[in-house]
Order: sequence, then C-alpha cells, then structure tokens
Amino acid sequence: MTSRLKLRTLGGLDLGGPAGSLLSGRRVDLALLTVVAGRSPSAVRREELQALFWGERTEEKARHSLRQVVFRLRHACGDAFEADATTVRIHNGDLELDTVRFGSAVAAGRYAEAIAVCAGEFLPDCEDIGSDDFRHWLEVERQHIRRLLAQCYERAVSAAESRADSSAAADLSAAWSDRFPLDECAALHHVRSLAGASRLVEAEEARHLFELRLRRELEVAPSSSWSAETAAVLAAARAVTPAPPPVVMQTASSEAASPHDDLGSAAAVVAVARRSTRRVTSRTRTLVAIGAVLVVVFAGIRVATAKPGRAPTLAVGEITSALPADSALGFSTLLSINLARVPQIDVVTDRRLSEFAAARRGASRQSVARAAGAREILEGVLSRRTDNTLRIDLRRTDLATGTARSAYTVEARDLTELADLVTEQIAAELGARAPIRRAEGTTASILAYRFYEQGLRAFNEGDPLSAIRLLDASLAEDSTFAMAAYYAAIVDGGDKSGPRMEQARRHAARSSERERLLINVAWAQRMADLRAMAWAESLVTRYPGDADGQLMYARELTARQQIVPALDHFRRVVAMDSSLAATAIRCRACDAVDRMMDIYAALDSGVAAERDARLWLRWQPRSPRAWSALARALSRRGQFAAAHVAVDSSLKFAADGTPLWHADHWFAADDYAAIDRVWRVLASTGKPDLRDEALWTGVISLRTQGRGAEAVRTALAYRVGSDANGGRDKPNVGTLFLQGTALLDAGDAARAAAVFDSAAIFESSRLAQAPPARRGASVAWAWTHSAGAYAALRDSVALRRIEDSVRVYGMRSSERYQRLHHYVRGLRLALAGRHADAATAFTQAVWGARDTHARIYLELGRSLIAAGRPADAVAPLMRGLKGPVSAAGLYATRTELEEQLA
Repeated sequence: MTSRLKLRTLGGLDLGGPAGSLLSGRRVDLALLTVVAGRSPSAVRREELQALFWGERTEEKARHSLRQVVFRLRHACGDAFEADATTVRIHNGDLELDTVRFGSAVAAGRYAEAIAVCAGEFLPDCEDIGSDDFRHWLEVERQHIRRLLAQCYERAVSAAESRADSSAAADLSAAWSDRFPLDECAALHHVRSLAGASRLVEAEEARHLFELRLRRELEVAPSSSWSAETAAVLAAARAVTPAPPPVVMQTASSEAASPHDDLGSAAAVVAVARRSTRRVTSRTRTLVAIGAVLVVVFAGIRVATAKPGRAPTLAVGEITSALPADSALGFSTLLSINLARVPQIDVVTDRRLSEFAAARRGASRQSVARAAGAREILEGVLSRRTDNTLRIDLRRTDLATGTARSAYTVEARDLTELADLVTEQIAAELGARAPIRRAEGTTASILAYRFYEQGLRAFNEGDPLSAIRLLDASLAEDSTFAMAAYYAAIVDGGDKSGPRMEQARRHAARSSERERLLINVAWAQRMADLRAMAWAESLVTRYPGDADGQLMYARELTARQQIVPALDHFRRVVAMDSSLAATAIRCRACDAVDRMMDIYAALDSGVAAERDARLWLRWQPRSPRAWSALARALSRRGQFAAAHVAVDSSLKFAADGTPLWHADHWFAADDYAAIDRVWRVLASTGKPDLRDEALWTGVISLRTQGRGAEAVRTALAYRVGSDANGGRDKPNVGTLFLQGTALLDAGDAARAAAVFDSAAIFESSRLAQAPPARRGASVAWAWTHSAGAYAALRDSVALRRIEDSVRVYGMRSSERYQRLHHYVRGLRLALAGRHADAATAFTQAVWGARDTHARIYLELGRSLIAAGRPADAVAPLMRGLKGPVSAAGLYATRTELEEQLA
C-alpha cells in the first residue's frame, strides 16, 4: 500500500501529500514530525518534544509552542497524526519517511537504492532551530547516517570490484569520494578502481588531488599506509599498462601539459625517448633529447616556484625596552597572540614557554624556546621616538644555527598597531595570510596579563595557592580574560572550578584559535558535551605539537572506545613531554601513562602496564603516582608481594598520601582485614577529607564481605558527616548513591528507591541552569540507580517511566549515557521472564570495558545464565571484575560477580 504522505529529510526538507506540498517553509514543524515519524509506531511524550525544541523557554511557553505545532500537523496530516494529553504519534502506514527507506535498504543489502535515497544531508539547514538537545540529537543522527552511507558505498564498490565491473566501481567510488572528500578509504577505492579500469592518468590525478585537499583543508598529509597502498596500486597498474607511443612527447612540452605533471612524468618521457632511439634518425634523437630536457627544466621550475611549505615554528623571545617593563611584556604578548592567529604559522605559546622555563631554571630564553619545539625565535628592542610614536627593531633567528633570518623595523602609534604591522610583515615574508587587524586580544589589560604570567609561573613551579591568588587577581583586572579563567579552573580543581571554566568558555572567542579550541574541549569534556570530539579533532589537526590537545584528543578517543588510536596519541604526549617529566609539576606524560594503564587493564595487558609503569619510574623515581601505577599493574598480574613493596614506596614518597590510595591493590589481594584496619583508623582521625574517604572505602569493604547492616550504618555516617563537613549547604549526591546501594544490598529496596529518587530530583534541580549535556548525564545516571531498586521491588510500571526519563536525559549527553536506557529496559524484560531479550538489551547498554556501569555486566551475566547460556556469561562477568574499586565494588560487589561466575 502506497503511503499518502511522503516526508523527505535527506538532501531537502518537505512534506508531500495528494494535494502537493504541505507545511512549506515550516522547518520546526517538519523537524518535529521527523522525530515523531522516526519513532513510529511508538508514541513520543510531549515533555520530550518540549525539551528538544523549546528547552530554553519556560515550561508554559514550551507547552504553548508545542500545542501550535501539533495543531498545524493535525491539519496537514489528518487522521494519520494522533495526539492526546501526554503523547503524540503518527501511523507509519500513512507516512513514508525517507530515512526509514534508507535504513531498510541498508539492512537488506540494497546499497544502490540506499545511495539513491540518501541524496544529501539529514535535515539540512536545521542547525539553528530547537534547543541544544535538538542540535545534539541532530548531530548524532547525521553521524549515524553518514556512517551507514559510507558503508553502502564501500560495499557497493567492493561488490563491483569482485565481479570485475571496473567501470561501475570507478563511477561509484567517484561518487563516494565526492560525498566524503576527506575520507582515505573512499580515496583509496577511487584510485584503485580507476587504475583497475586502466585509467591511469585519472588515478594519479585522483591521488594527487586527495593529498592536495588534505593539506589545504586540514593541513595534514595522508597516513603512511594510505600513501604506500596507493603507490603500490599505481606501480602495479603502470607495470601492465602499455608504454605510450613517442608522439606523447609533443604534449609533454606543450602549453597544454597537465598542471600536475612532475619530475616523475619527466623521467617517464626520458625513458620513452631512450626506447625510441633505435627507430628514429639522429635528428629525431636530438629533438627527443631536447624535448625531454625541456620537460625536466619546466618541472624543475614548477618545483622551485611552488608555494612554500608550512612556515617554521616561532617563539617570541626577549623584548628589551627603555619603556616601563609592562610595555615590553604587553608587546610580546600581543605579538605572540597575533602570530598564533595566522593559520599557516605555528607559535610556541607563552604557557608552553613558561612550563619549559620552570623545568630549566636559569636557562636562556633561546634554549628554553628550542626545548619547547621552536625552530626560530623573535627578539628585539622596543623604544619610543621623539614624536611619541613607538618603534620595534626585531630579529628572526634560526635556533639551530644561530644565524639571523630577517630583520624588521616598524613604527606605530600604539602597541596593538605595532603588533599588527609586525605580524603582517612576517606573514608576508613567510608566504602566509595575515589575520584581519584585531580589535581586541586575549586581554586588553597589560596588568591582567602580568598577573596571569606570574600565576602560570607559580603553577609550573609547584605553588598552586600563589597561582590561584595571582590568576584571580588577573580576572579582577579583566573578567573577560578567558585563559586566566581556564587556568584558574585547572589549578583549583575544586568547587570553584566549574564556574571558572564556564567563565573561560563565555569569553573564549576573544582568545587565539589554539586557546579557544583548548577551552572548548576542556569545557565540553567536563560537561559531557557531544561537541568535544569535533573540537579535539580540530585542535590536534591544526596544532599537532600541542601536548594538551593530544592528551584531550586521546581521552575522547578512549571515551569512544577507539583504543588503538588513543594509545597512539597518548604515546605522542609521552614523546612530547617526557623531557619535562622529571621536574614539571604538571606532567602530561605522566597523565598519559596513567590513562594508558587503565586501557591496558581493560585489555588484560599486564605486561604492557608494568613496562610503562617502570618507564614512568625512570623519569620520576620518587613519584608516588608512578609507584602506585606499578602496584596496580603488579596486583592485576597476581604478583602481590612485589605490589606490597610498590605500595610502601608510594606511601614513602607521598607527602599527604594514605594507604586508601591503594584500595584497588588490597581488594585484588582479598586482604579485607588490612582494609578494615586502615579505614577504621583513618575514620577516627577527625580530618574531614580522610574521614570521608575512609568511610567510603569501609562501605565497599563491608558490602563485599556481606556485612549489609554494618555497611548501611557506615554509609549513613558517611552521608551525615560529608554533608556537614566544610560548611556545605547542599548535600553531596555521591553520598546518596552510596547509601542507596548499601540499602539495596541489605535487602531494603523500598528505602533504596526513595534515596535514589531523591538523588535524581536533587540533580535535576541543582543542574537546572547547567548545559543540557551536563544535566542530562547526571540525571540519567541518577535515575539509572533508581531502576535497580524498582527492579528489586518488581515494579515494572516504575521501570517503564524511568526508562523514558533515562532515554530523554541520556540523549542530551555522550554515547555512554545515551545507552543507559537499554539497561533499564533489560531490567524490565528480565522481570517479565524474557531473559534472552533482556540479555540483548543489556548488551546494547555496554559502552567499553572501562566506562560501563558495573551492574550492567552483573545483570547481563544473570540474564545469560537464566537464558541457558552460561558459557556466554563468563566474559561479561570477568569484565565486571576488572574494573577499579569505584566500579567493581561500589555499584556491583566483587562477591556478587564472583557468585555468578561460580
């Protein structure tokens, strides 16, 4: 039966009916209809639609806007569109949605049909409608459709290649490359199919154009594997392609020659000339040789006059001045910021120079710049002329040879204009494009920058209290100074770090591109915002030498379970920063190795973990973190005696450490007597932080030992003390999670449900003004805990309600939280005795060995056993045991997991 309504969302947005186009120009109406149609035949709750499209409005205004859209959709769609007081739905038999057709074609293997249906971007020109929730949903859907479309192209091209239809493969791969112009896989198939069709010139052109596109748009080269494979494909094609007749030399030296001919083309012409000498006269030989030489000469001219490569990495060195010291500092800052805004120039930032200066006290500015990765340095003298104008005399010096590259003399009315003019001269000389004259910088206050620079120095020298004081002084001078707010958040790490990072984010547009991306990524990772990956990718692509960017990108890859690429970027951080590791307070190489240890644990790679921990100890033999990492690695391999020694060494070098740092080691060794002895002593010390940490560990220990009543009493003591300590005026939601979990273990599911519900309500209220991703993650996580309690109460109605809430809130955040509603559905299905379906739902909720909620593994194992698949239950239960105490201990105890394994 043909649907009477057709909704097009791929490559356009329109609704067609028997009478023609409907709701023309109504983007919000059609986007909302797309959401509803995509869920058909299920209904969509009105609250979810209000959050998606009018989340920033008051509830009353959002309801009013939704009523208007529903009225128009009813009028346009007739009986096909249904709405009641709480939900809306559309009958899928009455409306044909192109994304459904696309998905069905992909699932059925009809790749040509799928490609034809997906004529363009999903919901084009809808990025500016709806709330942040809608935009997040839109980006997720677009990424999903792009992935499916790329798979369709790949499989269609592979099918054409397997049936030796080289012409079809070439056409399909050309279309694929057009749709995904920066995709190496598409470009590789394009080159391969053209070579297979004996279209060698086009294949070489496609290879060259892809490399050019990457350099022009991303300023990166293709991967070495792509370059090697395409070179092999072209070499094999040349080997079987007949040599062209000698006449081709006429075109080689003519004006019509391809602009992409190179020295390789010239060599080919020379080879043809040599093969032809036996069949031509001596005069012809002479002409052939001259033609070949001319081709080589023209190719050489093309190479010599080609656009120069990337400009060298610059550092702004010492600027001396007879003026007040702040003037020289201000000019150095302005020039560094301006140069960083030139897309083709890499600049070693002031913060990076500060780190290396702290690690090399007393070293010259030139040696510090060289160690920080600069290849050239700018140094000079700032002076004021008799007519009150400013003058700068600068020298650009090669740090490797010490030779002067260039000299600049510039005069201007003020420091800002002076920095602009110098930037324009340097950019022009290096063949780069100068930025537009700037109206503002990172800060307009030289005093604010002076406090900032001193704060960074204090931080890098291990004095965080002075650093915070100085950075706050900088912000007092200029509250819009984004980088001062960013580093204040990094240094503080406490209750004020969130507002400071928000302040940095609000004013990030005033910073250079590098700093803006850095702030955006840090903010997005803190808020679980879906844009973190895109920003991190831009940061490492544009500034591959930035260790912070590499570390942030590696974390994003890890969060998305792209483990192998993540390890590669973590290792780059180690290579960049290991020279600082021995003296730096902020050791990125150490952070990278620490994160790699978690990956190794998830991969059961104990040997690699121990190797990297010992590498860390070679840099920092007195580092408690390094000794703790070695202890974890040894414990996971069952070498408990050696791990004890590492724990003792960690405690020996820790100024303020406690044995509770090493709870993972004690739990792995099953030494509960030692754990209980330590936490009970520390709980009575009277120090709030130590007491809280001790009671937290005690609750986990008691629960693991099956001492439920004691665990509940200890959790209550933890909650009361933690909420009172430090003058807190709001409860700590973590205490609610711990208390609810202890109650659930002790068999009091009703009280556990009440505690978890209060945690969810509290989080929703506390984060009402927070970014949607941050609020969505926290509230979805809280309701997920409630679901376990209601499952124990066998309340399937409550589980269905919680499942909807977790899905709505989770979709605003990262994929880990987007999957949590599958766990709630699994609990509901298990309650109904549908254990096979429950196992499928629990599997869909899994998000990587490290980031998966530990109870998901436990419930997955239970459902697989109940479904008669005990062998399949072993792997997920073992994964649950591998997590740290905060996972396999807090949310699901080792005892529960081991019981199911038994």
